[in-house]
Amino acid sequence: MDCQKFKENLYQYLDRELDESAGLKLEQHASNCPVCSLELEKEKKFAHVLKAHLIKEPAPFALRESIVDQLEGNTEKFSWTYIFKTRFAPALALLAVVLIVFAHQQGNSLRPFPVFSEAFKNHLEYLRGEYPLEFQTSDMSKALEWFQGKTDFAVMAPHLSLDKVKLVGGRIMHLKDKKAAYFLMQKDGYKISGFYTNFKNVEAPKASAKEGIEQIKPMVLVQSENGYHTVFCFHPDGTACILVSDMPMEDFVKILA
Repeated sequence: MDCQKFKENLYQYLDRELDESAGLKLEQHASNCPVCSLELEKEKKFAHVLKAHLIKEPAPFALRESIVDQLEGNTEKFSWTYIFKTRFAPALALLAVVLIVFAHQQGNSLRPFPVFSEAFKNHLEYLRGEYPLEFQTSDMSKALEWFQGKTDFAVMAPHLSLDKVKLVGGRIMHLKDKKAAYFLMQKDGYKISGFYTNFKNVEAPKASAKEGIEQIKPMVLVQSENGYHTVFCFHPDGTACILVSDMPMEDFVKILA
């Protein structure tokens, strides 16, 4: 199963409508593909939140009695309770679901921007060939010149010792809904993705043992997942540089500027 088939079958899998063979193939693909694994976990969490907020109540006695009367062929009775339950209740249930989804989205908007997962996902998608480079150069000054006028913030060089890495090229990318300047670099055979973006008016992440986010320097955070390390460097002017690589962490730290 490839990523396209995974997306096509994901919701059938979550609704338990896939047969056992297809479900096993989907799970196997997710275990080998970090991007699809993240998508699966995200959808599972959303389904859990939705299910947790849905209120299950037994049908009122009056409604059950009305149904039994109709099934037994008794004389039809006009019942406001029956009318309400059969006409208005479904609409109210749908409204409740809409409100739950809206509240969930609003809650997400109050959380820190998912910078680590977004950068990690984009790095993997680049490695899979989904984002071709828009320019190629080993000259950082030419790269910065290319980005001029393409963003609403001044793009700076990635937060690395530039004499220790080789610039390959770059392009404009997005971290969720945030435009970012993307730099591709190499070091000892390892690919390093660098994202430079504007973090003004956005809640930045904080060190958290629960989330596996560690502060390694002032205003520098790191999170490791599936052998990859994502480094978040926040600048006083409100911009940020995010770096992603599977380079060993001890070597990664040595080349941070």
